[in-house]
Amino acid sequence: MSDQREQVIQEWTVNLYPIRFTNRENGIKEWLVQNNAKQFLTRAEELLSSLPKEEILQEFISRINTAIQFCTEQNKIAALDFSWYYGGDPIDVAYAYGLASCKGQGKLSKTDLGPKEILGIESDLEHGNLLEEDFSELPVDRAINLWVENLDPHVQKAKKKFHLMQMIF
Repeated sequence: MSDQREQVIQEWTVNLYPIRFTNRENGIKEWLVQNNAKQFLTRAEELLSSLPKEEILQEFISRINTAIQFCTEQNKIAALDFSWYYGGDPIDVAYAYGLASCKGQGKLSKTDLGPKEILGIESDLEHGNLLEEDFSELPVDRAINLWVENLDPHVQKAKKKFHLMQMIF
């Protein structure tokens, strides 16, 4: 790998701003409390703590490393993107895409799920040509589907309770 390419990769990793993710998480928690959903938040946190975090984290690390290694070996790839789709059914993995370029102005895309008043984390980017795809994947399906599966009975119970309350009043 050339020194110039290595420098670009180092600059990119510095600009990830992981604090955006923490701020969004804290904002969602605060929003839930302010909107009378503290019990839901507590149960969601209990369910999250029951997931095999270390195992899932190691899968993410391994697959991100695989993607970065692939991209650094392919000099034509200038940008790496992972993308997943949620259509209401259990989700699949987030597939890796190698792109010719990826440009942004530091703006957010406003495509994040959740309350609109909470600052998002997804960047508004213009992707270049797709050069390679499916050379790695993130196991978002494992983490999210397991969490949703554990949370769903509680959501259904809350929906029934809400429906009953609407019928009473």
